[in-house]
Amino acid sequence: LNGHFSHVNKRTQYERPSYAAYLKNNEPAATTQSYPCAVGSSGGKPNTGNFQRHSALSNSNASSSHPTNSAVVTFTRDPSQLQGELLTTRIIKGPKGLGFTLIGNDGSSLQDEFLQIKNVIPGGPAHRDGILQMGDILVFVNNDCVLGATQAQACQIFQSIGVGELVTLQICRGYPLLFDPKNKV
Repeated sequence: LNGHFSHVNKRTQYERPSYAAYLKNNEPAATTQSYPCAVGSSGGKPNTGNFQRHSALSNSNASSSHPTNSAVVTFTRDPSQLQGELLTTRIIKGPKGLGFTLIGNDGSSLQDEFLQIKNVIPGGPAHRDGILQMGDILVFVNNDCVLGATQAQACQIFQSIGVGELVTLQICRGYPLLFDPKNKV
């Protein structure tokens, strides 16, 4: 093969895992794709909500109950319906971005999914900030509610933010990461 991949310009097909299969097996049924904001996809416009109540740095419990691996996770576009701990942080965008990758709602699912933090890149702005963790659900980016947004739409929001600008992120912690982040696509 001389260092070249034999699958270039071919598509790999797979079945998307279901949450029911995840619960049944207590491990992911298949992999999903994640993009470090280099994706082209279509979809509806993300919700825009009032971010005033989330603009200050805060740690607040949205609910005393957190979804667990045994609970059914229900998608919502309404931040007030989230279960888990809402956290807000502010990160300065670096030349290589904010320093995390996303998973979920990549355009291949028939249903809306949460955008979750797949990986916090060591040494990046999010890593230095120390707040974001794998599995956190992205709720707001500045004043834009991204519940129901695709990865492409979230990336457009991130790309519109200049290097050196302060970005306010609100996340919800307490939901399981439904896919194995170590599984390579």
